Amino acid sequence: MAFIVIGGIGTQKELSTASRYVIVVFSYVVICAYNFGQGPLTYAVTRELSVGVNQNKIISVSIVALYFFLWVISFTAPYLYTDAGLGPMVGFVYAGTTLTSLAWVWFCVGETQGRTQLEIASFFSEGVPARKWQHHIFTGLAGRVQKDMEAAVEKSEASYVQSSQVS
Repeated sequence: MAFIVIGGIGTQKELSTASRYVIVVFSYVVICAYNFGQGPLTYAVTRELSVGVNQNKIISVSIVALYFFLWVISFTAPYLYTDAGLGPMVGFVYAGTTLTSLAWVWFCVGETQGRTQLEIASFFSEGVPARKWQHHIFTGLAGRVQKDMEAAVEKSEASYVQSSQVS
């Protein structure tokens, strides 16, 4: 909403002092909203949704992509503002990209509250759409969890036996 206000004020031929102050205030709102909202959530969501043996690689690639796109935005903003002649109307450009990213989050990032890593991995392996994650009930998952726990116990017992035989 703040980007649209900034862009709307930018459509004036001459910006008054009050208009400039409003642009600054709403720019500050955008910065605060990012720093207290989407900014830190990027790391939490990435960690939560990264499952499997490639977890570290997934997180690394997502962080590199985050900083790359932050650099692209920081690099292109002055050119859009001055060279493209958009001025404050650049808010419309960023409002469009924000709406696109919100749509992607709505349709592609599922609710993981109260879910285990095994359940999250099962969402991906079973192809459950992200919008259905919140109310999805797994059938047969308890049996898989029991088998995984038994395998982990056997593995830990085997390593305990090996370490006690070495001593």
